[in-house]
Amino acid sequence: MCTLVVSVLFIIPLIVLGLYLVFKRRLFENYFNLDLSKGQLIPSFFTPVYRILWIAGFKKQGVLSKKWYKSVKLAEENNRSKLVSLQTKLDAEWDNVEIDLDKLKIYNVVCSGAHEECPWLASVVSACFPESLFISQWMLLISSSDFPVSPLGLIHIRQSIKVYQRPSKILESKFDLKSVVSDVRCVDKGVEVDIKSQLYLRSTETCIWEGTATLLSRSKEVINKQKQPKEQVDQGSNNNLEATSKSSYEIFGWKRFHVDGDTGLKYAKATHDYNPHHLYPKTAQLLGYDQPIAHGLWTLQRSLNIVKDVFPLEVADKALSIDASFKKPLFLPSDIKVTFWRKRGSKELSLTVTNAEDERNLHLTATLVKL
Repeated sequence: MCTLVVSVLFIIPLIVLGLYLVFKRRLFENYFNLDLSKGQLIPSFFTPVYRILWIAGFKKQGVLSKKWYKSVKLAEENNRSKLVSLQTKLDAEWDNVEIDLDKLKIYNVVCSGAHEECPWLASVVSACFPESLFISQWMLLISSSDFPVSPLGLIHIRQSIKVYQRPSKILESKFDLKSVVSDVRCVDKGVEVDIKSQLYLRSTETCIWEGTATLLSRSKEVINKQKQPKEQVDQGSNNNLEATSKSSYEIFGWKRFHVDGDTGLKYAKATHDYNPHHLYPKTAQLLGYDQPIAHGLWTLQRSLNIVKDVFPLEVADKALSIDASFKKPLFLPSDIKVTFWRKRGSKELSLTVTNAEDERNLHLTATLVKL
C-alpha cells in the first residue's frame, strides 16, 4: 500500500510534468488558467493534479465509497431516490456568468466545419454548446473527496439535453450555472453517476437549458475482461432504412465526411476539456488507446449541424429534447457516416453515427423531439 501511495503522489505527477515539457505551453496555460511567463507553474499546476491523484489513491474504479454504498443500498431497499439519505449535497454554482464570444466562435468552427471568417460564428448558440460551460464545475465535483467513485477512468456513456428556450438568449443576458450529482447506480459494468447541469437566465430567473451527463466507472473485472465481439447495429439497420420505401419517411438523409486527426485538440481548445485521450497519439497511448478519440459531445453536435444544414427547422435555435448514447470510440482520423430519419406521423427524429466503411461499427445513437 505504501508503494502504491508513493507511486501515485510522486511518480505520476513527474510524468505529467514531463508531458508539459513535450507539448505546447499553450495547452497547459488554457487548461489551468496559467501565465507561465510569471512563474505560476508550481502552485497552480500541481494543485488539481495532486488533488485528483490523492483521491484516486483511496478509491477504486467501479467501486462506491463506503459512504455512498450505504446510501445507495438503503435507497434501493426502500425503492427511493439514491440521494435521499446522503448527508452532503455534492454541487457547484456560479453566478453572473457572461458568454465568451471568442470561445463560441472556436466552438462553432470546429463543430460545423465553417470558415473562421463566417459572420454568424459569434451569434449562433447550438444545443450542445452550453454543456461546455460546465466543464470546470465537473472538474470540481469529480475531484471532491465526496465524489462517489474514483475520478480516474470515468467514461461519458450517455447525455440528455433539454432546451426549453432559444439557446441564443445567453447572448442577451448574464446567466447562472448550477451542477449537482443527481443520481448514482450500481450496474453490471460498475457504477454510473449522473451529473445534472442547469443554466438560468438572470434577467428572467428561468432555466432555459438542462443537461444530464451519465459517467461510467468500470469495475476491475470489466476492465480486465477480454474484448467482446463487435457490436452489431440491429441487423444492419442503416442498410435496412435505405432499402425501405422512402414514402414511409417524412425525413431521411445521410452524409459521409472525413474527421481530421486534430479534431480532439481543436475541440479541447473550444471547451477546455483537455482529457489526454482526445489530444495526441502519445497521450492517448498512455491511457490504452492507439489513436486519440473524438469527444462524444463533438460527435453529437457535428451530427446535429449536419441535420440542421439539410432541415434547419428541425434543429436551429429550437426548444428540443435530445437523448444520446455514446457507443464505440471514434478514433482520429476517421471517415464516418451520419444517417438521420423520421417516420411519417412520428415526432421523433433519430440519427446514428457509424464508420463510413463498416456500418456495424456504431459510434453514436440519438433521438430529437421538438418541445
